[in-house]
Amino acid sequence: MDSYSKLCNYKAPVDHSDRVTIEPNFPPSGLPKENIAIAIAKNSEIPEILKAAGKLTAEEHKTICYTELKDKRVDVGWAGEEVFTAKHFNEAEIQSLENGDIMAKFMCLRELILRRGKGDRKNHAEFELCLAGKETISKLDRRCYTGGFQTDPSGRITMAAQEKTVLENPDTVAVITRLTAEVATALLKSVVPLELLAMLHQEADTKAPLTFGDETNKDFTTCQFNISTIDGNSLEMQLEVVGTLHIDHNDDKRRWTVLLSMDNTPPNHWPGRTLLTDLRLYAVMAPLTALVFPGVRPHFSLPPVPMGSSMRAEYTSPVRGIADLDPSEFLYLRVKVVSYPKEKIHDFSVANQVQKELNVLKPYNDYQDVVGTSEALPGAIVAFGTVEHQFNSLARIEAVKHAVMSAKNPAKVIPSAQQIANNYRWKEGDTIHMPDVERIEKTIQGNTPGTHKFQHEAAMKKHTEGCGARLSMHSFPGTSKAGNRSWGNKQGTFTLRWVEATALGSKLAEIVAGIEDKGGKSVPKPRIFGCNFCDKRFIKNSTLRSHTKNVHNRKYTRVTPTSEPEDRGDEEIEELYLEGTKEAKRQKTS
Repeated sequence: MDSYSKLCNYKAPVDHSDRVTIEPNFPPSGLPKENIAIAIAKNSEIPEILKAAGKLTAEEHKTICYTELKDKRVDVGWAGEEVFTAKHFNEAEIQSLENGDIMAKFMCLRELILRRGKGDRKNHAEFELCLAGKETISKLDRRCYTGGFQTDPSGRITMAAQEKTVLENPDTVAVITRLTAEVATALLKSVVPLELLAMLHQEADTKAPLTFGDETNKDFTTCQFNISTIDGNSLEMQLEVVGTLHIDHNDDKRRWTVLLSMDNTPPNHWPGRTLLTDLRLYAVMAPLTALVFPGVRPHFSLPPVPMGSSMRAEYTSPVRGIADLDPSEFLYLRVKVVSYPKEKIHDFSVANQVQKELNVLKPYNDYQDVVGTSEALPGAIVAFGTVEHQFNSLARIEAVKHAVMSAKNPAKVIPSAQQIANNYRWKEGDTIHMPDVERIEKTIQGNTPGTHKFQHEAAMKKHTEGCGARLSMHSFPGTSKAGNRSWGNKQGTFTLRWVEATALGSKLAEIVAGIEDKGGKSVPKPRIFGCNFCDKRFIKNSTLRSHTKNVHNRKYTRVTPTSEPEDRGDEEIEELYLEGTKEAKRQKTS
């Protein structure tokens, strides 16, 4: 398709017997800096027809340069260098995994999340009320709930903050955390090539990152429950950034996100689509389906909508009746459960683990400290899912610390894996359990200098660089996560833009013209703050304040942001921009 060359950052998908491959429209060296704005524009322009209730035709797919993800995995890269990137699982595929055990867990998880409260709470999901710490949920409430582990502003790893109601019901939430991890891990294991998954799991055994839910989970550090009403009008309001076009740029680009669809929709509803806007792919996210994809790619979910008078084909599940729930017991809600890998947690270097104590391992003095530490219940069980996973994780972190100290000082004797395991035994009832000695040994060996360590590090470096090279963008302007926030250039502002099929690429011409007018240079950031005493303009309000005081010796009064004057030529704007930048640097130096 010629349209792919002009409108897209990637070539048209090529269908093979066992997979689909997609090749970038840019070289392995990456996009030139001046083309980044164009790349972002291509990823942010979304065909209006994707909102439609019902299936699209082959001709419509061809017109809008979008492909529906179905039963095959998608590998992205240059010829001969493709790497697994995405896979959509329908109900039948999930039911076929592990003799139906994964679908059974999926269905159990869905019912636990959607079950109505009792008495006066019957119009709300009991699980959500527990997460929110409230007796009622308003349409104005933000309804994204995080579990597992996260990093605080200082970079330390902590367990995701929880409401008091969660800590009072830790076992209930832990069951849901564990089931989420088990289902997501099984889906990933079923589709990622064995050699690649083995390398990533070796990295996890070496660095011992904190993962949520279950001991089998070596990939996902964090989970999120995104809940909104079925009407769709409240999607962005209730989910904020994750309800619109965005990039999870803090995710680990070497790993994948798993999106589980827990929706419960009324009859005669179209399920909605999740778009991977850079690859021009979408998946129909019916209840009890899943999507595996890298969160570092721009993506966007559309809510379920009534079929109404649509003449398009409805969605038909390959497993009839599997998603049916009794509306007297379960709510109609849009629920997506996301498992994802935070880069800072996966890459929290072993050296840092020795030099700066993990926040989750710090000594505690009062209740607030206790619930935030990985040794303490009830908070720990909510994140780890099981006591087994908790104590195995603590044992591996201990092994990392001893191995790193020994690498720095050979006089240090590393305790054996068995000795470390003995120190982290735990009791459930009258039974005493032991951490996995073999996995602790892998952690010690992975951090011990030698040929095997250097070979693994070289392979991981190559994989990491390749994952970055295959991305057409890493964030929205200003390192922003969301793509619905405006950014400026000489032509004005550009946001997420819905367009008719016949208007695809209409905004690109303006951006290309703006770049060409600058002689191939990337367009400077907009100077929205104008000085009251001269013609200079500044990107930041704080820079204008310093300019007013130091240059004009006048008292600063707050300035309302304004657009760049239209009558200024490019040369004058560029000159003022450079002058303002130099002056800001001089002021900072002085």
